[in-house]
Amino acid sequence: MVAERPTLEDLQAEDAGVTRYVAGFLFENNQVALIRKLRPAWQKGRLNGIGGHIEQGESPEAAIVREFEEETGYKTSITQWWPFCVLSGKDWVVHFFSSYGKLDELKSTTDEEVVVLPVGQVSVVNAIPNLTWLIPMAKTIVHESVGSFDIREV
Repeated sequence: MVAERPTLEDLQAEDAGVTRYVAGFLFENNQVALIRKLRPAWQKGRLNGIGGHIEQGESPEAAIVREFEEETGYKTSITQWWPFCVLSGKDWVVHFFSSYGKLDELKSTTDEEVVVLPVGQVSVVNAIPNLTWLIPMAKTIVHESVGSFDIREV
């Protein structure tokens, strides 16, 4: 699989010292796959989307495929992931993706644990706070008719 060419915005972000990330939510029925984070410290012990850093010259779509397989052993393709949201701040950008698949085929392949649970059990008690609205958005968005959008820190 060949990575798509980065956009001008992506190249400018790299040049500006912005760290770029991807995070994905894989669903099956009313369950979602997440990862129990060990780092960074503010996320330790909490659930987050599965993903990581976008490598220089890599597209967000290629990054989610690579990161998801690295962390879960589950092979996907770019066409299986739907971008639905981009969050950004002064020195970071996160591209969020949604997909559907076989959750029983996932396994923990790093020191962080892959966790599958019902969507309704994701809360501010066990997950990073924005998952309480990102996961329902990821699950319910109509991928064929709704484009992605940006949310920026002001």
